[in-house]
Amino acid sequence: MVEAVAAEGAGQDALVAALKELCEALSFCMEDAGGYFPKEAAAQALMRRAGGGDGPGATPDVILLSVRAITYLCDAMSRATDTVVCHGLLPMLCSRLLAIVYLDVAEQCLQVFEKISWR
Repeated sequence: MVEAVAAEGAGQDALVAALKELCEALSFCMEDAGGYFPKEAAAQALMRRAGGGDGPGATPDVILLSVRAITYLCDAMSRATDTVVCHGLLPMLCSRLLAIVYLDVAEQCLQVFEKISWR
């Protein structure tokens, strides 16, 4: 799943499907699975997608699902929060909230902040 999200040149439909699958898997994930989950690769891929690093290919769905996956990742594996924060999570969330383009994305960003604050 993480490989599909990180893949360069993936079609939007395939990317959205991979992000949905990742979100679903993370929503049922337990902390003990953290040893098997590629946190570093996931953090890099999700931050790139959530930050709109793909230019015009970054659709609202891709951005929303990426931020949602980050939310689930921070909730399921508290140790992954440090990894995502090291990859620039806080500035990215702040920039999304300072220039709200998609309300759903802004609401999801607030949920990520909430998960981080519990840590």
